[in-house]
Amino acid sequence: MKLLITGGSGFIGQHLTRRFAGDLEFDVYAPREVHMNLTNPTQIDAVVGEYQPDVVLHLAAKTEVAWSFDDYLNVSNVNYLGTVALAEANRRLNPNLRLFVLASTMETYGHQPHGVPFTEETVQRPAAPYAVAKVAAEKYLAYMD
Repeated sequence: MKLLITGGSGFIGQHLTRRFAGDLEFDVYAPREVHMNLTNPTQIDAVVGEYQPDVVLHLAAKTEVAWSFDDYLNVSNVNYLGTVALAEANRRLNPNLRLFVLASTMETYGHQPHGVPFTEETVQRPAAPYAVAKVAAEKYLAYMD
């Protein structure tokens, strides 16, 4: 099974890449092997079209919450539009796709009462451009489902 991991150079991505690379069931493609810029749909199309992953673990993102207030366009471009481009490339070019997983963030829930746990039913109240882009990406993927 072919596995594409975006954000493979990040903390979680490094560990998942190592974990799955050691599993004979998976052929792992990660940013160290595949160079893909999420702001370049042509590049995304080329990677998806060539590798035809069965599973996409989409971990790549601009994650600096405070920085997103100043650089909201770049954060939105990578975190929302990059996710849309990756998902749409798989829809158009990849008949093998079985699973697309987006790593989101607890930031999508914003400010909640102290001590109240988040659940799938918790209302999202994003309080930063970073979180808004992540909510938008989640909604887009739900729309595609």
